[in-house]
Amino acid sequence: MDKIKYGILGCGKHALQSHAIPSRSSSLLELHAICDLSDERMAEFEKTLGLELSKHTNRDKFMRSGIEAVMICTPDEYHFQDLRAAIGHRLHAFTEKPLATTIDQVDALKDEFDRASKSGLVVSSCHPRRYDPPFQWMKDNLDELTHTFGKPMEFGFDFSYHKPTKDWKHTRGLLLDHANHELDLMHHLFGYDPFGAIKMADGPTMYHVIGSRDDGLTFKFSGTRSLETHEYLEWASIRFERGELTVDAHQGTATIKTPDSRIDLKIQPTDYEARGRATMENFAKAIRKEEACYLTHEDLYANTAMSVMLTENRIWEYKPTIVRI
Repeated sequence: MDKIKYGILGCGKHALQSHAIPSRSSSLLELHAICDLSDERMAEFEKTLGLELSKHTNRDKFMRSGIEAVMICTPDEYHFQDLRAAIGHRLHAFTEKPLATTIDQVDALKDEFDRASKSGLVVSSCHPRRYDPPFQWMKDNLDELTHTFGKPMEFGFDFSYHKPTKDWKHTRGLLLDHANHELDLMHHLFGYDPFGAIKMADGPTMYHVIGSRDDGLTFKFSGTRSLETHEYLEWASIRFERGELTVDAHQGTATIKTPDSRIDLKIQPTDYEARGRATMENFAKAIRKEEACYLTHEDLYANTAMSVMLTENRIWEYKPTIVRI
């Protein structure tokens, strides 16, 4: 079967390092076209990948260049309009998060998903923690941990990243950029349940959110971007009735503590290239109808709405339309 010809809209470093490079060895995908306002960035794409690509500075011509799917990596404020344009051109769309940046756009997302479904189009996004070995380990062992230590009572996620390298990221809150990832991982681990969330703090280099679900699980999401070194440090924790698990994704360790014991385990650490490739491989297989898209429309909506609604409001309540365990 022929490879799926796809294009990349927005040729920044993230598109290159997290998507184009991991996917260049794919047996399912072939990068055919790129689009950016900068000829220099497009030339760097070609040089790094060792490919001669169809290059465009006009979005409409790019979307009519013979591609079947588009990866949208433009600045965040353009994601929604570019997703809408892709669907209008009957292109499968992999859109970087967040899919929207305003409340009006969030309200319109479900209509775009309906348009995509009626045209048989796949819409996906980038939540690679689902394919990350440390968090796969948590998912795979959650039932056994629950059996041993009791019901999960609290889920926490914290990260410490390098300072923002893009100027526009210094002028808005970190919550819009990252709360979608934390919510997605919680839903991946524990399924859906109605919840309420409260924004405790938000700024360009830090954010903190707390909340509780109807099933009794509480959660806390937080992160900072203040490191001088270019690193991505991440920790996830689950407080059970009779113990607590902490996973250090960067170091590849898991620690289980109870009142009278401590267990230290070595697990596989984060693999950035593998997880980026996995999200793209799933996108291709979903287009071919070989497997379901790893993100449902409910996932895409909830993850986006969480970031936007708590950026604009201090409190947000969410009632999912589906329940998935």
